[in-house]
Amino acid sequence: MKQLLYRQEMMTTNNNINALSPFIDIDLVEFCYNLPSEYKYKNNKEKCILKESFYNEIPFEITNRIKNPYPKTYSPIYKNLLINKIKEYLDDKNSSINKFYKKEEIVKLINNETNIPFYGQLMTETQFLAYLVQFEEWVKIYNIKFIIKGTQI
Repeated sequence: MKQLLYRQEMMTTNNNINALSPFIDIDLVEFCYNLPSEYKYKNNKEKCILKESFYNEIPFEITNRIKNPYPKTYSPIYKNLLINKIKEYLDDKNSSINKFYKKEEIVKLINNETNIPFYGQLMTETQFLAYLVQFEEWVKIYNIKFIIKGTQI
């Protein structure tokens, strides 16, 4: 969410546009979070309450179009930096990545031997590599210890 808000702010202010983000009101977020799932997801469609609320205001083509996230572009240099960092982690037998992920799957990802997007359409290979780097750095910076079934790993 923070990244999306930052991106919106940068794009709008740089172009002298005033944009509002009405769906981040804390009361609205808390209310929606506590709604039963059947109100939020119905007929294999998400955001049902929102779509039904504006049924007469917004054209059908818009309310029922396929979800379209912000476009993402990555420099090959950025991806290579991530890959090099991940390779360092894979060479370190004490890294958290080696403890929580299958090394052979990470190697497939690095070698472009898979084209499966991770976590749906919003997280692709490059984003997942960035996630792994962030995870490993978080563990190191904050000296995180994991205990699974009474054993520290």
